Amino acid sequence: MRNLFNRCKALYLRRLAKNDFILAMFVTLFVYFSAVLANWAEGIGVFIQRHEFFQFDELLLGLFTAACMACWYSYRRVLDWKCELKQRQSAEVAVLNMLHENRTLTQHLHTAQEDERKRIAHEMHDEMGQYLTAIHLSAHVLVSQDNALTLPYAQRIMQHVAHIQNAIKHLLENLHATTLEEHHLADAVECLCNSWQIDHPNLECHFMISPFALSHIHWVDSTLKIAAYRMIQEALTNVAKHANATQVSINMDISKQTPHLSLSVLDNGMGMDLSQPSAGFGLLGVRERVRALHGNLKLSSSPQKGLQIDISLPIKVSD
Repeated sequence: MRNLFNRCKALYLRRLAKNDFILAMFVTLFVYFSAVLANWAEGIGVFIQRHEFFQFDELLLGLFTAACMACWYSYRRVLDWKCELKQRQSAEVAVLNMLHENRTLTQHLHTAQEDERKRIAHEMHDEMGQYLTAIHLSAHVLVSQDNALTLPYAQRIMQHVAHIQNAIKHLLENLHATTLEEHHLADAVECLCNSWQIDHPNLECHFMISPFALSHIHWVDSTLKIAAYRMIQEALTNVAKHANATQVSINMDISKQTPHLSLSVLDNGMGMDLSQPSAGFGLLGVRERVRALHGNLKLSSSPQKGLQIDISLPIKVSD
């Protein structure tokens, strides 16, 4: 898109220069033929002879010198303009390269973050799960002995172990969504919506996906799937923390012409003033993920009218 804009701009400048050249030639020829027909030179000569006291005949040399200086000044300004244009183009190339490097680095950081999440989740599952199971079995043995002294404590230990296991399960799901490995994106988002509904009973969460997107969900690769899942997760977290909403809907679609994954998260909360900078990092993290994947993010909101997050991510379809 930027290359097309630069080409159109260069074509416009060339056409503008051509029009200016034609206009200059037309004015020059018009003045020349007008002077020939009206004998301007003879009239000027007579006028100068009549007013020799004012030395008008020396004025022509001064005007010629001024014209030469004006040409020299214009030439110098053209050189300066070319130098400035070259520096600006170099700066734009440097900025584009830096932007590309930042996007690559951001994507690498997100990948490393997901790998670290996965490693921590597996270690917690293996280590904590093993010890909690041992504690649960030990407490079960105490319960089976039917000792009136230890029975209440053993039952309480089993309850605490069950509570810790549920908390760890929820924590592991937030660290690393196993549904992403076992199912495609649509099923993972639906599971996320259902679990989020359980954790927030006062909020209604609805998930909708178009039939075309459901039948072509296999186009979404693992990198895009994880990124889209984290964006929706962050959007839901933002709704729970700041929106004060009662309903939130998630829509997913895949375009037919140019393969793009479209995500939309809409709530009926208090909304926000988009002209003011956001104080949190949730939407900033979503924006950085979208930029790293060369996608588009659009926010639509106004105070007391909810917030809508529209995300479009390109899909790389393998032949």
